[in-house]
Amino acid sequence: AWTGGGGAAPPPQARKVFVGGLPWRADPEAVEEFFERCGEIDSFNMPVDETSGKSRGVAFIVFARRDAADRAVELHRTTYGGQRI
Repeated sequence: AWTGGGGAAPPPQARKVFVGGLPWRADPEAVEEFFERCGEIDSFNMPVDETSGKSRGVAFIVFARRDAADRAVELHRTTYGGQRI
């Protein structure tokens, strides 16, 4: 929920972050918890391959606030689960 002042919340695309390079064995709940340190998450989606059921190694995260999304972007090129994200 937006708590950024008097105006309307920034549109979701301004608060949405794409994360690539996640290990295929990554647990969605653990990934979401990892990114919650950046701020409140409005929605989290980590698609899986329809055939294998394994993670596609990506996640789409919409944060409640733009500054949280900015903090998540700062994690670019860090390591998660032994892989660079």
